[in-house]
Amino acid sequence: NKSATVEQVATTGGNKLTVSGGVTTSTAGAKTATFRADGAIDVTAAVTDGAGQLALTKTGASTLTLTADNTY
Repeated sequence: NKSATVEQVATTGGNKLTVSGGVTTSTAGAKTATFRADGAIDVTAAVTDGAGQLALTKTGASTLTLTADNTY
């Protein structure tokens, strides 16, 4: 597994990206989930370390909202 980037490019009105599946690692080692956006991103499922260590980063002028019980 590799690190991943999720990007939201819509910036007008109520446009937002909702991530409703879990975000986790399935193999050992350090991974980074990067959320890059000029529009809003909502993560409604848990963010967890899984088999490896997961770090989150956020770039851009957006709002990143985590609403689940996260354990990363």
